[in-house]
Order: sequence, then C-alpha cells, then structure tokens
Amino acid sequence: MNEEGIYQFGHFLVDTKRHILLKDGEQIHVTPKAFDLLVVLLGADGCLVSHSELMDRVWADRCVEESNVSQTISMLRRALRDGNGNGEGRCISMIWGRCYSIASDIRRIGLDREGSSVGTLHVKTLAAPASNGHGVRGAAGTVGSCLKWVDRLTPSERRVLEMIADSRMSREIAKELRISVRTVENHRAKIRDKLGLGGPNSLLRFALEHRDEVLSPGAVETGINE
Repeated sequence: MNEEGIYQFGHFLVDTKRHILLKDGEQIHVTPKAFDLLVVLLGADGCLVSHSELMDRVWADRCVEESNVSQTISMLRRALRDGNGNGEGRCISMIWGRCYSIASDIRRIGLDREGSSVGTLHVKTLAAPASNGHGVRGAAGTVGSCLKWVDRLTPSERRVLEMIADSRMSREIAKELRISVRTVENHRAKIRDKLGLGGPNSLLRFALEHRDEVLSPGAVETGINE
C-alpha cells in the first residue's frame, strides 16, 4: 500500500498512516482488509478500480476466492452506512458489477513523490477554510500565520487542538484531560468560532493540515506562557 496521506470524502476522514477512519470526528472500526480496500479506492482519485486490481492490491500476499472482494465491499458499505451503494448516503459506486469507485469528492492531505510535505492536494476541487480576519488560511499558511491564531486560543483550547491534531477523538480527549465530553465539545465549538471554521470535519481538517505547527514546541510554549 503506497497511498500515504490523509483523505477526506463526504463526512469521512481516513488517516492511512495510523489506520484511522473517522466520521464527523468519531472513529469507525473496520477490518484491516476493508481499510486497505478503501485506501486503494481513495488513491485512484475517483477513477474506476477493477475487481481484479483490488484482488492484486489488497490480497497480493494471499490466495483467496474472488468473492472476498464483494464481501469486503459489503462490509465496508455497512460500516460507512452506504445503503448498498444507493440513496443519498452513497459512498462507493459499482459499475457492471466488476468495477468500483468512491462516489463523492476526495480531498487529500499527504506527501509528494519525494516524500516531502505538500500541505493539501486537491483531487477534486473543494473550498478551503475561509479567512475571517483571524489570520486563518488554507494549508499553504506559514508558521508565522499559524502563531497568529494560536494567540487567540486559551491554554485549554490549545491543548484540545493539539490532541485533535494527534487524531484523538472527543471521548479520548475527555478521559485524558479528566473533563466531560460535553466540555470537550464546547472547547471545539469555541475553537471553530475563533478560527472562523464551518462545515463537516472543518476543525479536524484544519488541525491535520496544520499538524506540524499545532504540535511544534513554539506553539506549545506560547500556550503555556499566555
């Protein structure tokens, strides 16, 4: 598997390095093969992937029945609440019964071919978070611009943002900080408001795009000294 990075499609985020699948910030558990199959579909940039290619890519190290693909697709659809490929919540399209693709727009946050950080790669065009005068920009923002919005957050909000950037869910954050999930959600709402963010996964996407700045010693030090 070489589709390294973080993908967003619809209400979902997929971190291929950590093997994490999130819907609206909450983790969804799938089997390793179902996760690998999803990553192959995401890495195809919306193009069709054949039944045989999925067999070769996902089960390259094993001799299995062809029915494994359709069974794994069905399991993945159930986990995504896909409705078997029909209706408003459709995530995976099937064509001719032998080819599959992701049905919604895909956004990738990952690495270039040399392995260097590239911020956000738009597989299909999606709007970047808008600026509201707080110095918030898309993934192309510099460390200096990030420190402008860091100054607007309280120490508690910065700590929550750091944990979000580390792919922690609200329940995990609440447990570690010994606060309620409701308090975590209140912090998240205040952070979104201060950063001018809106829409599904906007805060998580922002935290992941600016992960290096959020987790940098300079950002942490600023929060401690406030």
